[in-house]
Amino acid sequence: FGNGCCIPSEASIKLQMYGNILYGADALEYFTWELYPGGRPGLPDQHYAPITNVGTGEYMDTYDYVCIVDNEINARKFIFDGAEIKWIRHTKNRCPKGCNSIRTSEDPLMPDCFDYYYFNLQSHCLVESLENHGHEYLVIFNKEHTSSATLFIELNRDLMMVDKDGSFVPLELDDDHVVIGPGEALILLIK
Repeated sequence: FGNGCCIPSEASIKLQMYGNILYGADALEYFTWELYPGGRPGLPDQHYAPITNVGTGEYMDTYDYVCIVDNEINARKFIFDGAEIKWIRHTKNRCPKGCNSIRTSEDPLMPDCFDYYYFNLQSHCLVESLENHGHEYLVIFNKEHTSSATLFIELNRDLMMVDKDGSFVPLELDDDHVVIGPGEALILLIK
């Protein structure tokens, strides 16, 4: 880390991009990571940038991560492009200004297909309801890039989720819960 810069990972790029989309961004710009210490003045070594700046133009691991994330977001853009945000909640007590937390099954905003739900205490998620093209989606976005979030749920009907390739697949639970990986967005088709 040297000067405190973040070493990009697929999860940290997803955290940045999905965070931007879910808070209402109309366009995305991939961040070029902080310059690595030791670069010569006028010709810095962008050690973790997608493409090196040392004259070779070599692709770095970050380039692959950007391609993976960009393909996933493009496959799912039909959900976000032109969507109306109905509401946003957070699972932690510390919420961004103007946002509210979501605690337990008593939250009246959650869709009625949930008989019961709660997030494990370590989960730091954004929960957002979107409407687009006559459909309602519930997005549960893990705002951590180093740890998973767990949602314990009981549903009164089967739900479809939007896979990373944009296809609709049945939501499969592991007993009574679903694990949302670091930086991942679980997108459920509610109606």
